[in-house]
Amino acid sequence: MSGTSTEGAETRTVFLLAHTGRPAAVRSAELVVQGLLRSGLGVRVLDEEAVDL
Repeated sequence: MSGTSTEGAETRTVFLLAHTGRPAAVRSAELVVQGLLRSGLGVRVLDEEAVDL
């Protein structure tokens, strides 16, 4: 899946991989996700990490 379609426009997505066993890495990843979403980008993560992010 390359992205989701919104009104005919494809949403660009970024894959984010974080070390969810480290609290500081999780906090940093959350900030990155927020920034990407504010910029109109979609974010993809591993299913196993999604719960922690």
